[in-house]
Amino acid sequence: MRSFVLILALASLVASPAAAQGDADYPNKPVKIVVTVPAGGGVDGVTRIIAEKLHAKLGQPFVIENRGGAGGNIAAEAVFVSDPDGYTLMASQPAPITTNVFLHKKINFDPTAFEPVAILSRIPNVLLVRTDFPAKSPQEFMTYVKSN
Repeated sequence: MRSFVLILALASLVASPAAAQGDADYPNKPVKIVVTVPAGGGVDGVTRIIAEKLHAKLGQPFVIENRGGAGGNIAAEAVFVSDPDGYTLMASQPAPITTNVFLHKKINFDPTAFEPVAILSRIPNVLLVRTDFPAKSPQEFMTYVKSN
């Protein structure tokens, strides 16, 4: 099973609204990337590396704004209500656009309204148990968990 870290609307710059409208000088001002987790983790680290490369390539700052909390919902809502002009982007773990709609009674954004543009990293997940644990396969593990 793989977990994907997405940057939503990170205009590989071909897919940005500004580029789609023929704005050849995009970006012509700083671009904000709202990160859905606090500074210091994997999503933040990868986003900062990408932002630095985009700044070097495109000549405009890509400013990181960490808005951790509520499983990414705080940041997702902020990006959702921002102008859809390609100057406010979101770097996110999967939760705000996949599972949070099932975990929270109310979210103040529509996860389907975001446009994923780039996968920044792929991270394999591993489930480990002690060698003396009764389950030896994922199916046995689920059976064990359900009965215990």
